[in-house]
Amino acid sequence: MAAACEQLVEGSVRDRGLLQLSTAELSQLFMAHLASEFLGLGFIALPPSVLEAAVKSRREEARRVTVSNAQRQVGESLRRLGVSHELEYIKPPTQRRAEMARS
Repeated sequence: MAAACEQLVEGSVRDRGLLQLSTAELSQLFMAHLASEFLGLGFIALPPSVLEAAVKSRREEARRVTVSNAQRQVGESLRRLGVSHELEYIKPPTQRRAEMARS
């Protein structure tokens, strides 16, 4: 499976060029790269230029904050209960985001 994904990535980069991959596409490639290792499939080997761009794109996406109405409602309920919390918490240095975290 990882080999098929690698071929797909290489073909896409060859056909479309790295500059034509959107931030979302690059970010998704990075997430697939990480998920393949997590699931025990071995890393999906991305060409170095793609991996570098994918990591950068993922970091950019992690900086964008969107809070849903459901998150706001839960946050307001927690505030009324006196529970200190933070919406869209980003944990340094991994840049992993949690929709909500106690503070």
